[in-house]
Amino acid sequence: MWIRSGFALPYLPEAQRQNEVVRKVMIDAACAYAGDGYDVVLDGILGPWLLDAFRAECRKRDLGLSYVVLRPSLEVTLSRASQRESGAAGPGRPALPVLRGRPVGYRPTGLT
Repeated sequence: MWIRSGFALPYLPEAQRQNEVVRKVMIDAACAYAGDGYDVVLDGILGPWLLDAFRAECRKRDLGLSYVVLRPSLEVTLSRASQRESGAAGPGRPALPVLRGRPVGYRPTGLT
């Protein structure tokens, strides 16, 4: 699904309402499929900040929920970032700020 008009880059402050709608649509669609017996896998940037909304809707509909994080190695991450057109990463411009061997902002989810 694509937004045809009025799209804002999702990381901009003016995209807040858009992001809320996208989250709601994504949760509703996933739960509708799961409620009809389909196994559903969502792929993309689905950070732990979305889990409360997913949990609440799954509880309402008596659906199970599993959350899995697949992370590429640091080498793969840096390689992918350096190939981006924006040039976000490169010599002297790391893709991920690293502190004590872990990407800054790294948080274990505590989920199993």
